[in-house]
Amino acid sequence: MKNTISSFAQQTKSAEAFSADVQKDINTIKNLSQSEADKALKDEVARQKQNGSFDYARLLSQVQSLEAYMPEKDYKNLLRLLENLK
Repeated sequence: MKNTISSFAQQTKSAEAFSADVQKDINTIKNLSQSEADKALKDEVARQKQNGSFDYARLLSQVQSLEAYMPEKDYKNLLRLLENLK
């Protein structure tokens, strides 16, 4: 039981850190033009691919978890964008 509680606490901290990172990223890019945002995305993906940290499967999973919260058109556009990042 103690290990379960410890594991849950660690997962909660990880989720909170991830959420904070996402919010930071949103704040960074929300005022960019479309072309600036596209360039920032391409640069970040290239950096992650170069250092071996790009995880397409995880990114796809995260995008799929947003489907219920997005208009269908936006979701499909996001999937197309993601496909281009492979």
